[in-house]
Amino acid sequence: MDKIQEHLSMIYKTSLLAEEHFVNKHQDELARFVFCGVQKVSRICLSFLRLYPQLASTNDLEFSLGILARSVLMDMILVLKIKNICINHPNNSLEELKVEVKEFCYAVIADGTNHIIDEIFSSKKLSDEEKKKQSLKLASLFSKAFDLSVGRPKLKNQYKYRLGSLGKESQHPTLVTGESVMNLYSYYSKYDHLSHWTSLSSTHLPFENRKDKLDLSIILMVIHLRDLLSIAHDFDENYKILLPFMNDLQNYLDESYRKELESNEQANHE
Repeated sequence: MDKIQEHLSMIYKTSLLAEEHFVNKHQDELARFVFCGVQKVSRICLSFLRLYPQLASTNDLEFSLGILARSVLMDMILVLKIKNICINHPNNSLEELKVEVKEFCYAVIADGTNHIIDEIFSSKKLSDEEKKKQSLKLASLFSKAFDLSVGRPKLKNQYKYRLGSLGKESQHPTLVTGESVMNLYSYYSKYDHLSHWTSLSSTHLPFENRKDKLDLSIILMVIHLRDLLSIAHDFDENYKILLPFMNDLQNYLDESYRKELESNEQANHE
C-alpha cells in the first residue's frame, strides 16, 4: 500500500510541476494534446491519493477507482499509437515524423471537439441560430477537420477514430506495456458499461486480484506521464525544459524496479 502511495505522490507532484510549463503559452495541436493529457493525469491522481488509502477499510472504492483508471488507460492507448507511429516511420526525417504525430494529435482534438458540437445540438435551451453560431466557432478552430459548408459542422471521416482500432494498430513487440494497457482497459470497460458483467467483474473476483489490477494501472500511470512529456520534449523545442521531469520519472521507475528485484531476491533466499 505504501509503495503505491509513493507512486501516486510522484505522479501528482510531477504532473503539477510539468503542467505549469504549458500554461499561458501558445499551444498547437501537439502541445494541446500533451497539456490536456498531463492535466487529466494530475486531476485523476488527486482522486486516487484521497481514495486509495481507504481501500483497506472500504473495498468497494476499488470500483470507482477502476472507472477513473479506465479514463487514463484510454489516453495510454492514444500515446501507444504515437509511439507506434514513431517506430514504424519509414525514414529518419524528424520533421516528417513530427508532421505525422501532429496530424494524429490534431485528429484526436478534433474528434473530441465533435463530441462538444453534438452536445450543443442536443441542447434544448439554445435556438437553432445559437447552435449554429457556437458550433461553427468551435469547428472553425479545426477547419481542416470539419466540413463548414453545412448548417451543422461535420467531422470528416479521416479525422474520426475508434479506440479499439487504435489499440490493435498499436501492438508492437517493443511496446512492452501495450498488452497490459489493452487488457486493463477492456477489464475496466466492464465496470463503466452497464451490463450483466458490471457486477460480476467488480464483486466476484477476489479483492486482492482486483487491487493488483488497480496497482498495475497506477504503475502504468508513471510510465504514461513520462511518455506524454517525452512527446512535447521530442517534437517541440519550447518544451526541452521538461527533460528534468522526464529524467526524474525514469530514475524513479528504474529505482523502483531495482528495489523490487532486490526484494524478490531476498525473499527467495529466506
